[in-house]
Amino acid sequence: MLPAYAAALALALALAPALASLGRPVRWHLPLRLLTAGLIVAAVGAGSLHPVFSLPQPTGPDPVGTTLLKLPPAPAKAAGDELASSPLTLQVWYPAAAANRRETAPYALGATATGVEAYLGTQRLVRTAARLDAGFLPGGGRRPIVLFVASWGGKRWENTAEAQELASHGYVVVAMGDRYPEPPLDLSSERAFRTTLAWADEKVRRSAMDALAVLDFLSELDRSDPRGRFTHRLDLSRVGIFGFSFGGAVALEAASMTSQFRAVADLDGWLFGAAADRWIDRLVLIMSEGPAAGGSPVADMHASSIAAERNAAALDDRSERQMDAGFARSGGYLLTIAGTNHFNFSDRAFASPIRRWVGAGPIAPRRATRIINDYLLAFFGKTLSGQPAPLLEPGAPRDPAAALSIHAPPRAIDRRLPD
Repeated sequence: MLPAYAAALALALALAPALASLGRPVRWHLPLRLLTAGLIVAAVGAGSLHPVFSLPQPTGPDPVGTTLLKLPPAPAKAAGDELASSPLTLQVWYPAAAANRRETAPYALGATATGVEAYLGTQRLVRTAARLDAGFLPGGGRRPIVLFVASWGGKRWENTAEAQELASHGYVVVAMGDRYPEPPLDLSSERAFRTTLAWADEKVRRSAMDALAVLDFLSELDRSDPRGRFTHRLDLSRVGIFGFSFGGAVALEAASMTSQFRAVADLDGWLFGAAADRWIDRLVLIMSEGPAAGGSPVADMHASSIAAERNAAALDDRSERQMDAGFARSGGYLLTIAGTNHFNFSDRAFASPIRRWVGAGPIAPRRATRIINDYLLAFFGKTLSGQPAPLLEPGAPRDPAAALSIHAPPRAIDRRLPD
C-alpha cells in the first residue's frame, strides 16, 4: 500500500498550492495530479497481484490454538556447531478451548526484524484461524503428535494450512524452521552441484538430530509444562513427522534414527542422507507433482543446456530410484496431484493469483491443498491411531487430479500398524 500513501501525499501537495493561489494557475498542478493517479493505479495493481491472502479454514471439529516454544540450546559438540547449540523456536498448533476469545494469530508469528519477507511483504498482514496462546481443549486425554520440518531455508509457518487442519482434527502439530540455511541450495554448475550434495547430506543429519531433540523436549513438556498447557496432553507413543521439500528428506532421516516416529510423509522433496538408501521399516507417504494438461516438458531437462535443469533432473531420477527401492522393502503410498508445481505443497501457492510468480501450477490452490490435507489426515489417522482410511484403499473415490499408487508392506511391517 505504499503507492497509495504516496498518492495521498502527492494529492495534498497538489491541493495546497491550488488553495493558496486562490484560483491562479499553478504550473505543476497537472503533473502532480497525473502522478497521484499513477500511484493509485500502482497501489491497486500491487494489491491485486500480491494480495493479503487467506488460507482455507480448518474443517475439523476442534477450534485451533497456536503458541511459540523455545527448545533449550544444546552444548556445542564440535567447531561449527554454534547454530545447533543456539535456541530453536518451535510453533505449536493444537486443539483449543472453544470458549477462548483471544485474537487470531498472525501468519508469520514470531518473525524477527531480519525476516524481510514477513515484514515487508503481505505475510505480516495475514491472519490465521488459530487463537494465539489459547488454552488446550479440555478432555480427550493425550493427543497424537505430528512434527513438521520446513524446506531448505524455510520458515516454521510455511505449511500453516496443513498444521491448522491437523490440529482441528485433534493432533498437536509442532513445527521447526530451517536453522542451517547457508549455503543455499545451488545447482547452477557441476561444482556447485557436488558442493550442494555434500552439504545436503550433512544438513539433513543435523536437522534430523534437531527433530530428535524436539521429541525429548516434548516428553519433558508432557511431564511438566511450566505454563500447564501441555502437561499430560502429548502422546509420545503416537508420533508422526512430515516435511515440505527438503524437510521431507529430514523427516525420513529422523525416522531412520528412532522408531518413535511411526509414520513419515514427504511433500514433494528430493531425498538426501543415509536414510534415502537405508530406508525405514514403516509406511511412508510421498506426495509429488503431477503432469498438467497437455503433458510436461520434464523429460527435456535431462538434455537441457542449463546446468541447473540437468542437475534437477538428476536429483529427480536418483530420488525416484531410492523411493521405488524403499517402497519395495517397506511399502507405502505415492500420491501425485495433476496440475501442481513444487510450491503447491506449501502456503506459498496462495500468495498471488499469478501462479507462475509463486511457483504454483495451474490447479486451483485451494483444491490442491484440500487433496493434500485429506491424504495427510487419512495417512496419520491410519498409522498413528488405527482409524479406517478408505481414501488409502484401492478403488476409493478420488479427486480426478489425485492418483495414488499403493505399495503393500511386508506382513512383518503390516503387523506393526496400530490395531
